[in-house]
Amino acid sequence: MENNKYGVKVEFKIKYEGNLEELGLKLSKGLSIPEFWYDTMEEPPHNLIGFCEVFGFEIEIKNEKNDPSTYLFTAMTTDSFDEIANGRMHDISAWFASYISFVCKLEAIIL
Repeated sequence: MENNKYGVKVEFKIKYEGNLEELGLKLSKGLSIPEFWYDTMEEPPHNLIGFCEVFGFEIEIKNEKNDPSTYLFTAMTTDSFDEIANGRMHDISAWFASYISFVCKLEAIIL
């Protein structure tokens, strides 16, 4: 079964005029997921980043450099190291961006 196991990855941008915590709250409510928690990035410039773990996914949101109204949304299935190393990751970014646009009424931009 291990050779048939695939992981999932998601990455897209969100345009939003509020701050990171407000975006996290909007996503949590719209997607009916736990609230995000926040910490600073390990590397400089040590900006704030939002985290949420739900349904086997690790989700991160952070502000894009040089644009205070653009945020990067990334998600990946938890503990997908073998799947990444063996090229067994499905990219559902386009679907997830469309879903968040519809459910949360946010502008999502596919990379």
